[in-house]
Amino acid sequence: VADAAGPADGTKQRLQLKELLEAGDFFFSHQAPLTLTLQRQFALAAAGKEALAWEHVEGRFVWNGAALQPLVEAGIGPWLSPIVHGALLCEPLEPLSGVSMTACLVSRRSCEHAGTRFKARGINDDGHTANYVETEQSLRFELRGGAEGAMASLVQVRGSAPLFWEQRTSTIKVNTKPKLTRNAALCLPALQRHVAQQLAAYGSPALLVSLLDAKGEEAALAAALAECAARVSVPTGQRIKYVPFDLRQASRSSRADGLKAGVAHLAADVRSIGHLVA
Repeated sequence: VADAAGPADGTKQRLQLKELLEAGDFFFSHQAPLTLTLQRQFALAAAGKEALAWEHVEGRFVWNGAALQPLVEAGIGPWLSPIVHGALLCEPLEPLSGVSMTACLVSRRSCEHAGTRFKARGINDDGHTANYVETEQSLRFELRGGAEGAMASLVQVRGSAPLFWEQRTSTIKVNTKPKLTRNAALCLPALQRHVAQQLAAYGSPALLVSLLDAKGEEAALAAALAECAARVSVPTGQRIKYVPFDLRQASRSSRADGLKAGVAHLAADVRSIGHLVA
C-alpha cells in the first residue's frame, strides 16, 4: 500500500539515506580509528591495547551507533564499522631539507546534541552543546631513505554557546536576535557538566573561549556566559580559564585582521597547553 509519503517498501527512505551518506561528510575506516585523536591512539598503543577495538571507540562521534547496537549485543567483531560525520583532508607539503611532510585536518562532529544550525542551539541538560566539533590538525614528517619519522598534533573543540538559548527563524528574516530561555543561574548546572566532560576528555588546563559579541544582539548571551564561567567549580588540581574575544569588533577592518588579533590574544594560553609530538 502506498501513501502520499511514498512507497511502503521504503524505497524513498533508502534513496534519502544513500544521498546523505554519499554527500561527502561521512567517513569510516577498517584501518584507522577515526573517532580517536592521535594522542589517544598513542596512549592505547603504549598500554599494549588495540586502538581499533570497539571498546575504545568514542561513542559521541559514532553517527550509526543506534543502528550498530543490535550487532554489538549479538557479538563484537570486525564487522562493526563506526561512521564519523565531519571532514577528513590530507595534503602533501613542499619537502624541506630532505623531509617530506603531510598536513591533515580531521573534524569529528558530535551526535550528542545534533540538529541543523538554527534549530539546535546552546546546551542541553546533559551538558552537551549543539554543533560540537572536535578538530585535529596534524603534521606527519617522513625522512628520506625510510628512516623513522615523527608527527605533531593539535586538538581543539568548538560548540554552540553553552547556555540555554534559541534563535527563531522565519521565511522573512533568518538572523533573528538570540534569546536566553533560562537565566544564568539555571544554566550553571549544565555548564558545570559540560566543563567536567571537557576536562575528563582533554585534561587541564582548559580554555573556554567566547567569540560572542560584547555589544549588540549577542550582548545578553556574552554577559550570561561570563557570569556562569566565573561560578563554575573544578576539582582541586584542575583549572579552566574563560577568555572572551569579540571577533566581530576585531574584524572591523578585515576578517584577516580579526583572526590575527585572535591568534595573538590566545597565543600565550595555547602555548601553555601544548601539543602532541610523537
